[in-house]
Amino acid sequence: MSKKIIIASICALLLSLIVVAALVFFPVPQERALEGSLRDKYSFDEIVERSDYIVIAEYLSSKIDMHGELSFEFTIKDVLQGDAPEKAIHVYSSSNVLFQPGDDYLLVLVKYDTLFDVYPKFVLLGDTYIPVAEISVSTMYDEPIPVEKIESLLQKRNSVQLQSFDEEEKSYTDATDFPSIIQESDFIMEIKVLNMEVEGVYHNGNTYNCEVLNVQKGNLIDAYPNNGIMITLMKGSVTEGGTYIVMINQVDEHSLIYSQSSMKSVIPLSDTKTINEVKNIIAAATQ
Repeated sequence: MSKKIIIASICALLLSLIVVAALVFFPVPQERALEGSLRDKYSFDEIVERSDYIVIAEYLSSKIDMHGELSFEFTIKDVLQGDAPEKAIHVYSSSNVLFQPGDDYLLVLVKYDTLFDVYPKFVLLGDTYIPVAEISVSTMYDEPIPVEKIESLLQKRNSVQLQSFDEEEKSYTDATDFPSIIQESDFIMEIKVLNMEVEGVYHNGNTYNCEVLNVQKGNLIDAYPNNGIMITLMKGSVTEGGTYIVMINQVDEHSLIYSQSSMKSVIPLSDTKTINEVKNIIAAATQ
């Protein structure tokens, strides 16, 4: 075998290893994975049914967020479906549509809890683009949306009582009551923090290598050898060598990294009062 062929084979192997590592440590964001599945499977009616919110909102401006993604800022005027979210929202879309400042749009949205981000993330399902003043040019995945389907949504603006804004409502990521946090956490376990694997550059979280001491909720089947696990935790919440009870969720079903589930999901084992409170709630829930 020639030296050129050997070098080319080595380069190809190294490239494959880099791609695999990127998929493990930087999995496809949940909203992007969802958008892909929606693009393949769901009609406009199904997307409407699966949405968290349908709102009419005025477009304000766009910006590049801390992850380098383009986001669009809207002010919500009417809520046609779903519990009213925050009045000012940041919306993401993978399409190349151009929103016009001051114009109103019908937004079909899903919301993601973003513990490590500055503000909640809303994603336009189906890459929908629906200008209220000119619904005939509305599109989904760059294809026209039948006007009658949009008109039926807009009728809710006049036929139902619009929901009020509840800007005090918090998602479980901001919850302070342990019953809610425990219910929404996939796993609860005692861990020892070994070392930091990845320092968060674009968000308020670091990823740590941890040793699982015991599991109190959830069936953990993806631990590394020697009970190892990787968890993304808020900066300043742990120290290397420290032991904690953590309440966490898997980033997605294919990810090898777990994530802190709420602001109060990390408790030092030295805080015996809080630890006992959490254990009692878990015990009561399993009876």
